[in-house]
Amino acid sequence: DVRSFISAAREVALTKPIIVLKSLRTETESEKSRNSRFYVCEADLAPIEDDILDEILRRSGVLRVDTLDELFLTARVIAQQPMPSGNRLSIVTNAGGAGVLAVDQLAMHGECKLAALSSATTSLLNEQLPEGSSVSNPVDIAWEDASAHHYSKAVRATLLDENSDGTLVILTPQAFTNAGEAAREVAELAPLARKLGKTLLASWMGGMEVAPGQLVVRDAG
Repeated sequence: DVRSFISAAREVALTKPIIVLKSLRTETESEKSRNSRFYVCEADLAPIEDDILDEILRRSGVLRVDTLDELFLTARVIAQQPMPSGNRLSIVTNAGGAGVLAVDQLAMHGECKLAALSSATTSLLNEQLPEGSSVSNPVDIAWEDASAHHYSKAVRATLLDENSDGTLVILTPQAFTNAGEAAREVAELAPLARKLGKTLLASWMGGMEVAPGQLVVRDAG
């Protein structure tokens, strides 16, 4: 009963986040499932087009994810981070390509948008970050001098900007970036983010090369 679901989901989502991971998204998957011992009869699985379901979930305030990894990561973020008051996201990175990929994901999902950083923030970043950095959003710290100290300055500035509701920090392995030190600097800003009621997310890319840093930001919530 779609109407009952929407009504119940809207009511619950006001106080408790709902995350949905749905299987049987294609006709092929649906046909294969008939041979599974977990198959539920068609009467219990009323067919619905995936794009229509997306819209139903969006209007109901439900968060939809595509993979098991996303399911658990989203649950962890919700459990550890304050819910943002808006949908404006700042991005801080030491790799332009990674920043562009993050922007692409924002555009594809449509629920969030890039924050328009204030002129005061961009001026401050222009003073504090190394030459060659991009101080618009995404904030791209010049890779040849992306120190932990510069990460701290950039993240703090975006968190304090009233035009931003949260910050995503991305780190990729670079010769002049110490992943562990940068993680500790960013982790120290977690209390500030919670005090401001803003979401602070971290993505340390690079597998085992940045594993110690990943543990630091994970422990900081």
